[in-house]
Amino acid sequence: MSIPVNCWRFVYRGALPNGEVWQTGVWLQGSAPSSNAAALALAQTEFNSEGTNTPSSFWNAFKSHTGAGVTLTAVLVYSYPNGGTVAQYVGQSTGTALLGTGAGGVCPNQVSMCMSLLTGQSGRSYRGRMYLPPIISSELTVNGLWTSGTTTSITTAWATKFTDFNVAAGFGKVVVVSQKHTSATQVLQIRTDFRPDVQRRRANRVQNIGAVTQPVTP
Repeated sequence: MSIPVNCWRFVYRGALPNGEVWQTGVWLQGSAPSSNAAALALAQTEFNSEGTNTPSSFWNAFKSHTGAGVTLTAVLVYSYPNGGTVAQYVGQSTGTALLGTGAGGVCPNQVSMCMSLLTGQSGRSYRGRMYLPPIISSELTVNGLWTSGTTTSITTAWATKFTDFNVAAGFGKVVVVSQKHTSATQVLQIRTDFRPDVQRRRANRVQNIGAVTQPVTP
């Protein structure tokens, strides 16, 4: 089992309230960085791009749907020009964290919007998933679902980003990677359900800020 040759990955990483972290990533195939310097340059370029007011910045679309306690702190690049199981080259961006701007309480850290990356082929090896940070609770409907407007806005931003990657020189194509089959299959659609999903590990580092205890008369 191995990652195919000439594949590489963007990983987006940030902080969540009360000491937890989040991250999600996307695979590409083609033009894989062939040095740590090249990986660093791409990571920095992508992080800088996320701080701009452009259609292909997912953070530009996402920030108003989450609170200031949710941040984007770094973009990392892992490059596998020779395939295998260990990245041959790695780069990590630096810069001031990008903050959420939405008002209101944020859903618990483990509540996530899940996007499915579809390739047109059936089977788990040919589908990807991206788990985004929690969104402000006011953007849930009375039925406990994400609103259509929120879901459409965020999904459209990612679809625009993927399209820009596909057509830009030096980025390759957005793919779903299967180590089981040593395959890379191009992503054709993004599907985001209205139903919130759960990332249980995002509660692992959360600090218990306090608790309430009330006496019971015997």
